[in-house]
Amino acid sequence: MQLTNAMQLMEDVQGKLGRIPGKAGKELKSKLDKVLKKNPGFDHIKAIAGVLSGTATTFPEGMGPREVAMFKYFLLPAWTWRDPSACTRSSQKTA
Repeated sequence: MQLTNAMQLMEDVQGKLGRIPGKAGKELKSKLDKVLKKNPGFDHIKAIAGVLSGTATTFPEGMGPREVAMFKYFLLPAWTWRDPSACTRSSQKTA
């Protein structure tokens, strides 16, 4: 999957969560926002995707065209192909 497509998917999810009515919608949107804020690299990746899609004209700090081009494709780890639920299980192991 291309990084630009993955970021578009994230934006679509954020938009749809924002349209869910009631308390559940607000809680889901709030949870996603908190998770993304805890991920310091998300804004950096979002900036890279902006350059790749042509919506941004400034390269992220410390990066040039060569480094940005290396992010064109977003690769999922092989273990997620075989068992997508492994993502959930691995996050639950830290107790």
